[in-house]
Amino acid sequence: MSESSVVQVVGDTTFEWTEATPLVFRSISRDKGVTYTDDFDLSALSCFDSALLLGIKDLIVARSLKLKRGSLNVEFARVMRLLKKIQAAQTADESHHLMSGPISQIDEALMLGLRERLASDPNWIHRSSIQTLRSWFEQFGNGSVFHGLKRAAFPVSRDLDGTDRLRQRIIKQAFSRTMQVAVLIEVERLMTAGELPSPVWVMWNLVNCTYLRPESLRTLRCKDLEVPGKSGGAYTLWVRAAKGPKNRSQERIPYKLHAELGQILQVHIRWVLETLGPAFGLSPDLDETTAEKNKGRLALFPRFAGAPRDDELANSGVVTASYRWSQIYLRPIQKAVDVGCSKLHFNAMRHTIGTQLAASGVAAAIIQAVLRHADDKTAKTYVDLAAQELREALNAGLKELGTFFPAFRAFTDSAEMRRLNQTEPRRLVRLGAVGGAIGGNEEIGECGGKGACQYAPLSCYGCGQWIANADADHSIPLDYVRNRIKRNRALGHIATQEVERDTLLEKLIELRISQIELHKSARDSVDLMGSKP
Repeated sequence: MSESSVVQVVGDTTFEWTEATPLVFRSISRDKGVTYTDDFDLSALSCFDSALLLGIKDLIVARSLKLKRGSLNVEFARVMRLLKKIQAAQTADESHHLMSGPISQIDEALMLGLRERLASDPNWIHRSSIQTLRSWFEQFGNGSVFHGLKRAAFPVSRDLDGTDRLRQRIIKQAFSRTMQVAVLIEVERLMTAGELPSPVWVMWNLVNCTYLRPESLRTLRCKDLEVPGKSGGAYTLWVRAAKGPKNRSQERIPYKLHAELGQILQVHIRWVLETLGPAFGLSPDLDETTAEKNKGRLALFPRFAGAPRDDELANSGVVTASYRWSQIYLRPIQKAVDVGCSKLHFNAMRHTIGTQLAASGVAAAIIQAVLRHADDKTAKTYVDLAAQELREALNAGLKELGTFFPAFRAFTDSAEMRRLNQTEPRRLVRLGAVGGAIGGNEEIGECGGKGACQYAPLSCYGCGQWIANADADHSIPLDYVRNRIKRNRALGHIATQEVERDTLLEKLIELRISQIELHKSARDSVDLMGSKP
């Protein structure tokens, strides 16, 4: 380091710059043995007072204490995009100026200029840039950067309050739930035809059963899957918290998996170790202890095509950038599956389950437990969406595929089944129901109509009035449908329609089973919290 250089250490991040160019600075941080360097440059913002830019620099340095490296880079990019747009307006002809004179502070006059520009051109800047600036104000308040402002001064919406914006976003994204079954079937077809990489297929099955955030999926490692022992048990996936402060980043949350999904992940892990392991140091020359340690650290969903990057090699295959990981694992599905005007993404899956739970009257505490929210704020928003006018908006998107993907109904249990057997036995749905070819007398649910129809019990999994018994063994009808698919496929083209029908039914049952498992896990968690003194 030269004498003109300045070093500032903030938490686990070091910032460096020279005295001659304080607006051009660099951050150096380490995570799991890997060193990351990020550059920040405010020097091109010539229409802003230097004191203001130095204040913005101080905010960026302070935000590094609260945010992870990737989130800080995203925030910086958003604010820079906004400041450059302001500068472009200020350097254009006077009619486009947001305010007169040089900009020495972010105040009410600048916010008024932004509001007027957005009123004439709503697409002038994405609202996320202004939202990020507002979040800085919420943390630091008025001072060297912000002056005389209140939270309401930031024009972050198109004349909507925060609740209405969240409602509209959830409704818009939840429309893609109508495509969930269709997408599952198409992904299955592409996988069978060899047109979709198997790691993408595994990831998508996991998403549809757990509704994990992409950050949690990206950071999974092979050791995070716990398999049942000889004495029994369940497959458990230990997932790192994707959101929250830095001190929560190492917290691991258990997800109990259906046996079939657990077996799929086991096969996938063997493929990762055998196919990709050598690129990350797995070799026959390693001693047993080192080999097992390296196997456990290997990423569950690493880059599977092309050579890994240096930072991925240093981090046992974990793709370090979220956008690169999404390009590897989500982009192939987005390209292969036509979802119309809706964009297929991970948040759409989470909004799907949240809105369905809310529409069925499930309590906010259950929704919070299912989606593993840190608090019940978002869960209460889903419950609020169950209002009649919003439910109608959601149902409008179900017209085309509504029959294929029913509304998420409330669950019942074996105790309720016994009570119903005494009061309204005709509403019980058993494995050996009228018209069903499956043996057994176990109650798999309750008919929300007058009673089980002639197509029960298989048709129940696609029926919006059916209430599933969470304690029943739903793998029996699933195995029955799969065996029927195998028999009909052996018949060739004469049974094509039957195979297509049963493939759809198979996916519906799989979705219901995954939802039932999530409900049981959430119910157990709520019961456990309620039993604490």
